[in-house]
Amino acid sequence: MFQETPTSGKVIVAMLAGLALVLVWALPAQAADKEPGRHHHGHAVAAQHAASTAAASTGQLYWYGGPVQNYTKTYAIFWLPTGYTYEKGGSSANYRTLVERYLRDVGGSTFANPTTQYYDSSNWVSNSSTFVESVLDTSPYPVHNGYVYTTDADIRAEVVKWIKARGWVYGIHEQFFVFTASGVLTYDPSLGWSNNNGSTGYCAYHNTFSASSYGMQNVQIVYANMPGQDGHYPCYAKTFAGYNSSGQPTYYWYSPNGDYAADSAVSITSHEQFEMITDPLLNAWKDASGDENGDKCAYNYGTVATDTGNVTLNGHRYILQGEWSNAIAGCAWYRAYPYH
Repeated sequence: MFQETPTSGKVIVAMLAGLALVLVWALPAQAADKEPGRHHHGHAVAAQHAASTAAASTGQLYWYGGPVQNYTKTYAIFWLPTGYTYEKGGSSANYRTLVERYLRDVGGSTFANPTTQYYDSSNWVSNSSTFVESVLDTSPYPVHNGYVYTTDADIRAEVVKWIKARGWVYGIHEQFFVFTASGVLTYDPSLGWSNNNGSTGYCAYHNTFSASSYGMQNVQIVYANMPGQDGHYPCYAKTFAGYNSSGQPTYYWYSPNGDYAADSAVSITSHEQFEMITDPLLNAWKDASGDENGDKCAYNYGTVATDTGNVTLNGHRYILQGEWSNAIAGCAWYRAYPYH
Protein backbone atom coordinates (compact mmCIF):
# COMPACT_ATOMS: atom_id res chain seq x y z
CA MET A 1 0.00 0.00 0.00
CA PHE A 2 1.30 3.42 -0.94
CA GLN A 3 0.00 6.86 -0.09
CA GLU A 4 -0.43 9.68 -2.53
CA THR A 5 -0.64 13.39 -1.82
CA PRO A 6 -2.00 15.25 -4.86
CA THR A 7 -0.17 18.48 -5.55
CA SER A 8 -1.94 21.70 -6.37
CA GLY A 9 -2.30 23.59 -9.63
CA LYS A 10 -0.77 20.98 -11.94
CA VAL A 11 -1.98 19.71 -15.27
CA ILE A 12 -0.72 16.24 -16.07
CA VAL A 13 -0.82 14.98 -19.62
CA ALA A 14 -0.46 11.22 -19.83
CA MET A 15 0.27 9.50 -23.11
CA LEU A 16 0.30 5.73 -22.73
CA ALA A 17 -0.40 2.97 -25.23
CA GLY A 18 -1.77 5.44 -27.75
CA LEU A 19 -4.21 6.85 -25.20
CA ALA A 20 -4.26 10.51 -24.23
CA LEU A 21 -5.74 11.94 -21.08
CA VAL A 22 -5.55 15.35 -19.49
CA LEU A 23 -5.99 15.34 -15.72
CA VAL A 24 -6.53 18.61 -13.90
CA TRP A 25 -6.40 18.28 -10.13
CA ALA A 26 -5.83 20.71 -7.30
CA LEU A 27 -6.11 19.17 -3.84
CA PRO A 28 -4.05 20.32 -0.89
CA ALA A 29 -2.17 17.62 0.97
CA GLN A 30 -4.22 17.97 4.15
CA ALA A 31 -7.60 19.03 2.81
CA ALA A 32 -9.40 15.86 3.86
CA ASP A 33 -11.69 15.60 6.85
CA LYS A 34 -10.43 13.32 9.59
CA GLU A 35 -12.82 10.51 10.36
CA PRO A 36 -13.40 9.72 14.05
CA GLY A 37 -14.12 6.33 15.51
CA ARG A 38 -12.44 4.02 13.02
CA HIS A 39 -12.26 0.39 14.10
CA HIS A 40 -9.83 -0.90 11.46
CA HIS A 41 -7.39 0.37 8.89
CA GLY A 42 -8.74 -0.50 5.47
CA HIS A 43 -6.81 -2.89 3.25
CA ALA A 44 -5.81 -1.46 -0.14
CA VAL A 45 -4.62 -2.72 -3.50
CA ALA A 46 -1.63 -0.58 -4.40
CA ALA A 47 -0.87 0.94 -7.78
CA GLN A 48 1.62 -0.99 -9.90
CA HIS A 49 5.18 0.32 -9.82
CA ALA A 50 6.56 1.50 -13.13
CA ALA A 51 8.75 -1.06 -14.84
CA SER A 52 7.87 -3.80 -12.38
CA THR A 53 7.06 -7.35 -13.30
CA ALA A 54 4.30 -8.79 -11.15
CA ALA A 55 5.30 -11.84 -9.16
CA ALA A 56 3.57 -13.57 -6.30
CA SER A 57 5.01 -12.80 -2.89
CA THR A 58 6.39 -15.82 -1.13
CA GLY A 59 4.99 -17.37 2.03
CA GLN A 60 1.69 -19.01 2.86
CA LEU A 61 -1.48 -17.45 4.16
CA TYR A 62 -2.25 -18.08 7.82
CA TRP A 63 -5.56 -18.03 9.63
CA TYR A 64 -5.65 -15.44 12.43
CA GLY A 65 -8.92 -16.59 13.98
CA GLY A 66 -11.46 -14.35 12.26
CA PRO A 67 -14.46 -15.39 10.14
CA VAL A 68 -14.57 -15.95 6.39
CA GLN A 69 -17.53 -15.48 4.10
CA ASN A 70 -18.59 -19.08 3.56
CA TYR A 71 -21.09 -17.75 1.03
CA THR A 72 -21.33 -14.29 -0.49
CA LYS A 73 -24.03 -11.92 -1.68
CA THR A 74 -22.84 -8.85 -3.59
CA TYR A 75 -24.37 -5.41 -4.10
CA ALA A 76 -23.05 -2.64 -6.33
CA ILE A 77 -23.63 1.09 -5.91
CA PHE A 78 -22.72 3.18 -8.95
CA TRP A 79 -22.41 6.70 -7.56
CA LEU A 80 -22.43 8.84 -10.70
CA PRO A 81 -23.86 12.36 -10.39
CA THR A 82 -25.07 14.26 -13.43
CA GLY A 83 -22.12 15.62 -15.40
CA TYR A 84 -19.73 12.84 -14.34
CA THR A 85 -18.66 9.74 -16.20
CA TYR A 86 -16.77 6.51 -15.60
CA GLU A 87 -14.87 6.96 -18.86
CA LYS A 88 -14.10 10.33 -20.39
CA GLY A 89 -13.30 8.69 -23.71
CA GLY A 90 -15.69 5.76 -23.42
CA SER A 91 -18.99 4.57 -22.06
CA SER A 92 -20.23 4.73 -18.47
CA ALA A 93 -22.91 2.21 -19.41
CA ASN A 94 -20.30 -0.27 -20.63
CA TYR A 95 -18.21 0.22 -17.46
CA ARG A 96 -21.20 -0.65 -15.32
CA THR A 97 -22.30 -3.50 -17.57
CA LEU A 98 -18.91 -5.25 -17.45
CA VAL A 99 -18.65 -4.95 -13.67
CA GLU A 100 -22.18 -6.32 -13.18
CA ARG A 101 -21.58 -9.12 -15.68
CA TYR A 102 -18.49 -10.23 -13.79
CA LEU A 103 -20.35 -10.23 -10.47
CA ARG A 104 -23.02 -12.43 -12.05
CA ASP A 105 -20.54 -14.76 -13.75
CA VAL A 106 -18.02 -15.43 -10.98
CA GLY A 107 -20.20 -17.44 -8.59
CA GLY A 108 -19.84 -21.19 -9.10
CA SER A 109 -16.97 -20.74 -11.58
CA THR A 110 -13.76 -22.73 -11.78
CA PHE A 111 -11.96 -19.44 -11.12
CA ALA A 112 -13.53 -19.30 -7.65
CA ASN A 113 -12.86 -22.93 -6.75
CA PRO A 114 -9.31 -22.43 -5.36
CA THR A 115 -10.67 -20.14 -2.63
CA THR A 116 -12.70 -23.00 -1.14
CA GLN A 117 -9.54 -24.24 0.64
CA TYR A 118 -9.88 -21.50 3.28
CA TYR A 119 -11.98 -21.75 6.44
CA ASP A 120 -12.86 -20.35 9.84
CA SER A 121 -13.83 -22.03 13.10
CA SER A 122 -17.24 -23.06 11.72
CA ASN A 123 -17.16 -23.27 7.93
CA TRP A 124 -15.16 -23.70 4.77
CA VAL A 125 -15.52 -21.08 2.06
CA SER A 126 -18.03 -22.38 -0.47
CA ASN A 127 -18.15 -21.48 -4.14
CA SER A 128 -21.37 -19.55 -3.72
CA SER A 129 -21.46 -15.89 -4.74
CA THR A 130 -24.75 -14.27 -5.78
CA PHE A 131 -25.06 -10.83 -7.35
CA VAL A 132 -28.22 -9.44 -5.73
CA GLU A 133 -28.74 -5.91 -7.01
CA SER A 134 -27.17 -2.67 -8.20
CA VAL A 135 -28.31 0.93 -8.00
CA LEU A 136 -27.39 4.14 -9.79
CA ASP A 137 -27.07 7.12 -7.47
CA THR A 138 -27.01 10.51 -9.20
CA SER A 139 -26.86 12.57 -6.02
CA PRO A 140 -23.96 15.08 -5.87
CA TYR A 141 -20.55 14.25 -4.46
CA PRO A 142 -19.59 15.97 -1.21
CA VAL A 143 -17.44 19.07 -1.19
CA HIS A 144 -14.68 19.10 1.45
CA ASN A 145 -12.87 22.37 2.11
CA GLY A 146 -13.80 23.59 -1.35
CA TYR A 147 -12.80 20.43 -3.22
CA VAL A 148 -14.85 17.55 -4.64
CA TYR A 149 -13.63 14.17 -3.46
CA THR A 150 -14.89 11.37 -1.25
CA THR A 151 -13.71 10.21 2.15
CA ASP A 152 -14.08 6.84 3.78
CA ALA A 153 -16.89 8.31 5.89
CA ASP A 154 -18.70 9.34 2.67
CA ILE A 155 -18.41 5.83 1.26
CA ARG A 156 -19.72 4.24 4.44
CA ALA A 157 -22.64 6.68 4.53
CA GLU A 158 -23.42 5.84 0.89
CA VAL A 159 -23.56 2.13 1.74
CA VAL A 160 -25.84 2.75 4.71
CA LYS A 161 -28.06 5.05 2.66
CA TRP A 162 -28.83 2.32 0.13
CA ILE A 163 -29.12 -0.48 2.68
CA LYS A 164 -31.90 1.55 4.27
CA ALA A 165 -33.46 2.71 1.00
CA ARG A 166 -33.59 -0.75 -0.60
CA GLY A 167 -33.97 -2.87 2.51
CA TRP A 168 -30.79 -4.79 1.70
CA VAL A 169 -29.64 -7.53 4.00
CA TYR A 170 -26.29 -6.80 5.64
CA GLY A 171 -23.83 -8.75 7.75
CA ILE A 172 -20.80 -11.00 7.46
CA HIS A 173 -21.91 -12.57 4.14
CA GLU A 174 -22.77 -9.40 2.22
CA GLN A 175 -20.35 -7.31 0.14
CA PHE A 176 -21.13 -3.72 -0.84
CA PHE A 177 -19.10 -2.12 -3.65
CA VAL A 178 -19.21 1.65 -4.22
CA PHE A 179 -17.97 2.76 -7.66
CA THR A 180 -17.23 6.47 -8.09
CA ALA A 181 -16.51 8.51 -11.22
CA SER A 182 -13.49 9.30 -13.31
CA GLY A 183 -11.44 12.15 -11.87
CA VAL A 184 -12.90 11.89 -8.36
CA LEU A 185 -10.25 10.90 -5.85
CA THR A 186 -10.93 9.39 -2.46
CA TYR A 187 -9.15 9.94 0.83
CA ASP A 188 -8.81 7.64 3.81
CA PRO A 189 -7.12 8.93 6.99
CA SER A 190 -5.11 5.72 7.34
CA LEU A 191 -4.40 4.95 3.68
CA GLY A 192 -4.09 8.42 2.21
CA TRP A 193 -5.15 9.31 -1.35
CA SER A 194 -6.26 7.03 -4.14
CA ASN A 195 -4.11 6.83 -7.27
CA ASN A 196 -4.06 9.88 -9.57
CA ASN A 197 -1.99 8.36 -12.38
CA GLY A 198 1.25 8.55 -10.39
CA SER A 199 3.37 5.75 -9.03
CA THR A 200 1.79 5.98 -5.59
CA GLY A 201 -1.70 5.79 -4.13
CA TYR A 202 -4.09 2.87 -4.00
CA CYS A 203 -6.51 1.63 -6.63
CA ALA A 204 -9.22 0.43 -4.22
CA TYR A 205 -9.64 -0.89 -0.70
CA HIS A 206 -11.98 -2.93 1.46
CA ASN A 207 -12.90 -2.36 5.07
CA THR A 208 -15.60 -3.01 7.65
CA PHE A 209 -17.57 -1.04 10.21
CA SER A 210 -20.30 -1.68 12.77
CA ALA A 211 -23.84 -0.98 11.59
CA SER A 212 -24.68 -0.02 15.18
CA SER A 213 -22.80 3.27 14.67
CA TYR A 214 -25.63 4.20 12.28
CA GLY A 215 -28.44 3.08 14.58
CA MET A 216 -28.75 -0.34 12.93
CA GLN A 217 -28.09 -3.88 14.14
CA ASN A 218 -24.88 -4.65 15.99
CA VAL A 219 -23.23 -6.48 13.09
CA GLN A 220 -20.39 -5.63 10.74
CA ILE A 221 -20.88 -4.21 7.25
CA VAL A 222 -18.24 -5.29 4.72
CA TYR A 223 -17.59 -2.89 1.84
CA ALA A 224 -15.16 -1.88 -0.89
CA ASN A 225 -14.32 1.65 -2.03
CA MET A 226 -13.79 1.53 -5.81
CA PRO A 227 -12.52 4.87 -7.20
CA GLY A 228 -12.87 5.38 -10.95
CA GLN A 229 -10.02 3.74 -12.87
CA ASP A 230 -10.29 5.80 -16.04
CA GLY A 231 -6.83 7.14 -16.91
CA HIS A 232 -5.22 5.81 -13.73
CA TYR A 233 -2.77 3.72 -15.71
CA PRO A 234 -0.81 2.29 -12.76
CA CYS A 235 -4.04 0.46 -11.86
CA TYR A 236 -4.63 -0.92 -15.37
CA ALA A 237 -4.28 -4.56 -16.37
CA LYS A 238 -0.82 -4.70 -17.90
CA THR A 239 2.60 -6.29 -17.53
CA PHE A 240 6.05 -4.87 -18.02
CA ALA A 241 7.44 -5.52 -21.51
CA GLY A 242 10.86 -3.89 -21.34
CA TYR A 243 12.36 -0.54 -22.26
CA ASN A 244 12.22 1.34 -25.54
CA SER A 245 15.17 3.01 -27.26
CA SER A 246 14.66 6.10 -25.09
CA GLY A 247 14.89 4.07 -21.91
CA GLN A 248 11.19 4.40 -21.13
CA PRO A 249 9.26 1.39 -19.78
CA THR A 250 6.79 -0.28 -22.12
CA TYR A 251 3.91 -2.59 -21.27
CA TYR A 252 1.62 -5.24 -22.63
CA TRP A 253 -1.89 -3.86 -22.20
CA TYR A 254 -4.88 -6.17 -21.69
CA SER A 255 -8.53 -5.60 -22.56
CA PRO A 256 -10.47 -8.61 -23.87
CA ASN A 257 -13.67 -6.54 -24.03
CA GLY A 258 -12.11 -3.55 -25.81
CA ASP A 259 -12.49 -1.24 -22.81
CA TYR A 260 -9.21 -0.77 -20.92
CA ALA A 261 -10.66 1.14 -17.98
CA ALA A 262 -13.62 -1.20 -17.47
CA ASP A 263 -11.62 -4.41 -17.95
CA SER A 264 -9.08 -3.19 -15.40
CA ALA A 265 -11.85 -2.17 -13.00
CA VAL A 266 -13.21 -5.71 -13.19
CA SER A 267 -9.84 -7.20 -12.20
CA ILE A 268 -9.58 -4.81 -9.25
CA THR A 269 -13.18 -5.66 -8.29
CA SER A 270 -12.18 -9.33 -8.31
CA HIS A 271 -9.14 -8.54 -6.14
CA GLU A 272 -11.30 -6.89 -3.50
CA GLN A 273 -14.07 -9.47 -3.73
CA PHE A 274 -11.84 -12.44 -2.94
CA GLU A 275 -10.03 -10.57 -0.18
CA MET A 276 -13.39 -9.83 1.43
CA ILE A 277 -14.30 -13.52 1.16
CA THR A 278 -11.16 -14.69 2.97
CA ASP A 279 -10.61 -11.69 5.26
CA PRO A 280 -13.90 -9.79 5.66
CA LEU A 281 -13.16 -8.33 9.11
CA LEU A 282 -9.39 -7.99 8.50
CA ASN A 283 -8.57 -10.71 11.02
CA ALA A 284 -8.75 -13.97 9.06
CA TRP A 285 -6.38 -15.02 6.23
CA LYS A 286 -3.15 -13.14 5.48
CA ASP A 287 0.54 -13.88 5.34
CA ALA A 288 3.26 -12.95 7.82
CA SER A 289 3.65 -9.55 6.14
CA GLY A 290 -0.08 -8.77 6.30
CA ASP A 291 -0.75 -9.42 2.61
CA GLU A 292 -4.08 -11.01 1.70
CA ASN A 293 -4.76 -13.51 -1.08
CA GLY A 294 -5.32 -10.79 -3.67
CA ASP A 295 -2.22 -8.79 -2.72
CA LYS A 296 0.04 -11.79 -3.20
CA CYS A 297 -1.02 -12.05 -6.86
CA ALA A 298 -1.68 -8.40 -7.71
CA TYR A 299 -1.00 -7.64 -11.41
CA ASN A 300 -0.07 -11.28 -12.02
CA TYR A 301 -2.17 -12.44 -14.99
CA GLY A 302 -0.54 -15.77 -15.72
CA THR A 303 -1.00 -16.96 -19.31
CA VAL A 304 -2.74 -14.35 -21.44
CA ALA A 305 -4.29 -15.34 -24.78
CA THR A 306 -4.13 -13.42 -28.05
CA ASP A 307 -7.45 -11.74 -27.25
CA THR A 308 -5.67 -10.35 -24.13
CA GLY A 309 -7.99 -12.31 -21.85
CA ASN A 310 -6.98 -15.06 -19.43
CA VAL A 311 -10.21 -16.32 -17.85
CA THR A 312 -13.58 -17.39 -19.25
CA LEU A 313 -16.58 -17.15 -16.93
CA ASN A 314 -19.99 -18.23 -18.18
CA GLY A 315 -18.75 -17.89 -21.75
CA HIS A 316 -17.48 -14.33 -21.23
CA ARG A 317 -13.84 -13.32 -21.43
CA TYR A 318 -12.02 -11.43 -18.66
CA ILE A 319 -8.53 -10.36 -17.67
CA LEU A 320 -8.21 -11.23 -13.99
CA GLN A 321 -5.27 -11.32 -11.64
CA GLY A 322 -4.70 -14.61 -9.86
CA GLU A 323 -5.64 -15.37 -6.26
CA TRP A 324 -3.17 -16.96 -3.88
CA SER A 325 -3.54 -20.69 -3.24
CA ASN A 326 -1.78 -22.27 -0.28
CA ALA A 327 -2.41 -25.65 -1.88
CA ILE A 328 -0.12 -24.91 -4.82
CA ALA A 329 1.99 -22.23 -3.11
CA GLY A 330 1.26 -19.82 -5.93
CA CYS A 331 -1.34 -17.86 -7.85
CA ALA A 332 -4.36 -19.74 -9.17
CA TRP A 333 -6.92 -19.03 -11.88
CA TYR A 334 -8.52 -22.45 -12.14
CA ARG A 335 -9.51 -25.57 -10.26
CA ALA A 336 -11.96 -28.07 -11.73
CA TYR A 337 -13.77 -28.73 -8.46
CA PRO A 338 -14.08 -27.09 -5.02
CA TYR A 339 -11.84 -28.40 -2.27
CA HIS A 340 -14.83 -28.98 0.00
